[in-house]
Amino acid sequence: MFTRTLNMYSIINFDRKNFLEILKNIEASRGYISFIDSKQRKGKENKRYKKYLDMKQVLYTAKPPHLSEGSIYAYKWPEWITQSKINELHDKYGVQDDYYIEKKLVSEHIIGNNIGTKVFTQEAVPIESIIFEDSLEVDKQLETLNRSCLNEKFLMNNHRRFLLLPFVAKHNDKYVEPIVIANVYDIGIITIQLILCFEHDKVIELPETPPRDIKFSEIYFNKTVDNYTIEDFWNKELKKNISADGIMEVYEKQLALLSKVELSYNPDNRPVSWTFGDFTMKKDYENHEEFIDKYKRLYVSHLTNGIGQVTQRRSEKDTNQLIDDSTIIRNGEMCYFCSPTSSIVSLGFSTFKEIAEEFLSEDEKELKKQGVYQDHLNSIFKIQTLMASLQYLRFYELTFIKRYFLIKLLDEISQDTYKTLKDYNSVKKNLNFIKIQYDEEVLFFTEGSPKELYKSILEKSNVNNLLSKAESMVKDVREDVNNFRDLEIKKNETLILIITSLLTILLGYNGIKLIVYDVLANFPIIEAFVSKHPLRYTITIWFILILIMVGLNLRRWLINNK
Repeated sequence: MFTRTLNMYSIINFDRKNFLEILKNIEASRGYISFIDSKQRKGKENKRYKKYLDMKQVLYTAKPPHLSEGSIYAYKWPEWITQSKINELHDKYGVQDDYYIEKKLVSEHIIGNNIGTKVFTQEAVPIESIIFEDSLEVDKQLETLNRSCLNEKFLMNNHRRFLLLPFVAKHNDKYVEPIVIANVYDIGIITIQLILCFEHDKVIELPETPPRDIKFSEIYFNKTVDNYTIEDFWNKELKKNISADGIMEVYEKQLALLSKVELSYNPDNRPVSWTFGDFTMKKDYENHEEFIDKYKRLYVSHLTNGIGQVTQRRSEKDTNQLIDDSTIIRNGEMCYFCSPTSSIVSLGFSTFKEIAEEFLSEDEKELKKQGVYQDHLNSIFKIQTLMASLQYLRFYELTFIKRYFLIKLLDEISQDTYKTLKDYNSVKKNLNFIKIQYDEEVLFFTEGSPKELYKSILEKSNVNNLLSKAESMVKDVREDVNNFRDLEIKKNETLILIITSLLTILLGYNGIKLIVYDVLANFPIIEAFVSKHPLRYTITIWFILILIMVGLNLRRWLINNK
């Protein structure tokens, strides 16, 4: 078995002041599987949804689709449900094929020639029940991870994680078991993480389309309502020919309804990460590093979201260089790669082989006899792969939150909307907020590998480069603002000078006339000349004043336009 897990993310914006209202509304809606209140140190699972799953499991177990000939099946009969209720559910909803059969041999009576009777206990476990249990485990693991290294003030008091209701879908005739995580932060964003694991009998070929371009022919979603009852969980909404991006859009709209506040999101901003699991159990290579070397072009295509044709044309040197440049961790059991486009957690079968075999050791003979031992082994591989990849996915999420804020800031700067000192102070404040809130010294309360991993992802995913660009552009904004202010000041001074000049000219005539008639006309030396033509001298002096004012304003205009 080879597994390829898509981890797609979306970021939703909301007004920071609505943080507590959003938490309250989502909790009241019952539109989730579970959540953990980190501040109160308590978790809560959705009892209504659990009741629905219990009823569905009883229905599917009581109405089995097929019984092997010559076998007798028995199932447990819960006290809280009646036969009439089972019949009612069966008539209303029927039994689909969205379940696994779990059976255990109780007794076997052989008469002769291998003819006899076998007695089993049997349960039909809905796919949704498997997802429910896995989601609870993911919730616990993420909480443990957060508490082990992340700053309590930053995360525990200002953050809430919800595991959202799953959908039911097949891919290549196999049911997927999606996990959907919504993280609500008081900084005004919600992140949605969609986890989709796909099983393959062998390592896949290079994709003909971009790797993230995954489509489903049919998907059954829970209908979106603002407050879920048990009955609502039975009602599914069919959507056909929908992509992973289309699935994300459904959850974006669902959260908008559940939160009951205005949300905004950008469909072009949905980063992707991958998890590869090599469980083919082949002896073609000694360790996982050799496996990666053999299929390195597959890794390159997912690190660049490139189609197979383009990836195949890459030179050997270029392919190796990209792998080397993206490497954060690489050893014989697991590897982690990160590029500006995507990231990959890659795990080899030796990582979990001993754990899985030890877990199944007591039932190994019976499982092999039933021909389902490898299926159980693969199930353990899948869940262990998910749990092992969580810390990489968690820190990748934190880095793309920082990346999102930086890109948003750069986009706002590019729109040339910052003209005043107040605008500059605003952009400077936003940049400092990003730098402080998502700095490794603030995020992590302890030194160690998680902190180093986060720093490496920041570097490999190009976030550090974006930060440098943002800082450089903010400096440019300051220069632009200063230049803009200087220009406005000069324009204002010019206007003042013009107005003052006009007033001087207009009002100056009367002043000059007064000086000529009252002073110069009575001055002993020039009295004889001025008194004969006082108007001529008044106009001459006034005209000289006009020339001086016009000359000064013209000179200032020329200087300001250099």
